Amino acid sequence: MRPLTTDETKRLGKRIQAIRKAREMSQAQVSDKSGLSIDTLTRLETGKGQEPKLSTLIALAEALETSLNDLIPLGTDASPDADDLVAYIKHMDKDRRNALRLLLGLVE
Repeated sequence: MRPLTTDETKRLGKRIQAIRKAREMSQAQVSDKSGLSIDTLTRLETGKGQEPKLSTLIALAEALETSLNDLIPLGTDASPDADDLVAYIKHMDKDRRNALRLLLGLVE
C-alpha cells in the first residue's frame, strides 16, 4: 500500500467518522470494540497523526461492522495490496484463519 497523501488521510478520517455516526456509535463504543484508544480514533477522524496501519483499519472495519472497501474504496491507489493482506492473514490466530478459509469457501 502506498503512503496516503495528507488529503487522502483527511478524507479517510471523514469517512471513518461518517460510518461511525451512521452506525450511531460513540468513539468510546468503537474504542471498546476495536481495542483502539479514543485518542487514536480522534487522530484518525481528524486526519492528524501518522498514517494508520492495515491492522488498525481492519480493527476499525470490524468494530464498525463494515468492510475495508467501505473505509478505503478498492481501486484507489491507497487500497491494501495483496502483500499487505497476506502479511495480515499470516499474523491472524488459527481460529480466525480457519474462519476466513470457511468464508472464502462460501464465496467460490
